[in-house]
Amino acid sequence: MSIIETLLKEFGYSLADIKEIGGYVLSAYGGLLGIALIRSVIDGRKAKAAAERKERREEIRERLDEIRLRLAEIRLEKAEAEIKANESEESSEEDEECEDRRRTQEEALAVYEELVAEEQELEAQEQEFETIANGIGEDEDDDGVYIYKDC
Repeated sequence: MSIIETLLKEFGYSLADIKEIGGYVLSAYGGLLGIALIRSVIDGRKAKAAAERKERREEIRERLDEIRLRLAEIRLEKAEAEIKANESEESSEEDEECEDRRRTQEEALAVYEELVAEEQELEAQEQEFETIANGIGEDEDDDGVYIYKDC
């Protein structure tokens, strides 16, 4: 007696019933395998989509970091420009003060040069008067009036 016959006697099933039950079992296993394959494909797609989203997020974060860096550079340049503007305003004020001082110095220098010129003229006149006083070029007129001649 074969095992199948023994099983048929014991369980009272016919061979056709065993084939039918085996078919159901195989279909169930096939269905489970199909479900596992479909689940695997779906999970693979989800994993791929998640990986793509993660990669895209990283790209976006990198781009945001670049933008933030550029923004920080722009803010730094702006702050430097403001500092330079403040310095130039201060230097303009200093320049205005310097300009005022320079103008004052130029005016003082012009006055000094005028005074030097006047001093030279006065020294020249003083020498003339000394020369006259020393009697150089004196002529006595009949009236007793001295006529001074230029030398």
